Amino acid sequence: MIRTLACLAGAMTSTAVFLHWLDPSLASPTQALPASEITALAQSLVTDSVEIRQDQWQDVAVIPASEKEGDGVLLAASPDSVTCHFYVDHSGRPSRARGWTRQTPPDDAPHTIRIQIARIRGAIEFPTDLQWLAIRGLVSALDAVLAQKGRLPIVVQSGSSEAGDSTFVAADLRATHP
Repeated sequence: MIRTLACLAGAMTSTAVFLHWLDPSLASPTQALPASEITALAQSLVTDSVEIRQDQWQDVAVIPASEKEGDGVLLAASPDSVTCHFYVDHSGRPSRARGWTRQTPPDDAPHTIRIQIARIRGAIEFPTDLQWLAIRGLVSALDAVLAQKGRLPIVVQSGSSEAGDSTFVAADLRATHP
């Protein structure tokens, strides 16, 4: 009986240790990249391994992620939503969703490139300075690739019901935000 209880305690302890190791909410946050690396990463995310359909895209929408996506660390590198093309995490690190690689537009906005931003609970400003830096890098890279159209208009949604939505052109986004 003592051996059975010892085996049971050992199995429960090892299972608890394994589950604790596997828990993504306890993972350390991603380190922020320097500005030069964010710019280079944004450029590569926009252009590398993508056959861009120039005539398809007319504007860019910067949207907040849902509150559920802001909790903990996701098991995947980024949410691969069909509603966005790029994702900027809590630390300002941009990533590309399959929608951009495949040049698939959202169903409700066939000419819009969507950049989704992770929400940080309790943050005073949204998006944060690091997230704005990543957004600027992505917008700059998109402008460079879609140069024959000029600068794309950008709609920035605050995600806050009291703040309302703000509209910027790409040049204003680069000039007026940190």
